[in-house]
Amino acid sequence: MKESKDEKPHIVMVQITIAVLVIGQMINAYQERQAHREIWDSLTEIQRELELSIENQNLHLKNVQDFADDLLETLQH
Repeated sequence: MKESKDEKPHIVMVQITIAVLVIGQMINAYQERQAHREIWDSLTEIQRELELSIENQNLHLKNVQDFADDLLETLQH
C-alpha cells in the first residue's frame, strides 16, 4: 500500500509532536531530579548544622560542668 503525498506531512507532524512530547517529559524529569537534589542538599546542610549545634551544646555543658566542679572544689577548701 503506497502512502499518498497528503499523508506524509501528516506523519511528519505526528512524529514531530511525539518528539516534542518526549523532550518535554525528559525536561520535566530533569527538573524533578534537580528539585530533589536541591531538597537533599538542603536536608544535608540542616543535618550538618544540627550536628554542629549539638557539638556546641556539649562543649557548653562541659564548660558549665567544669565551672561547677571548680566552684565546688574552691568552696570545699
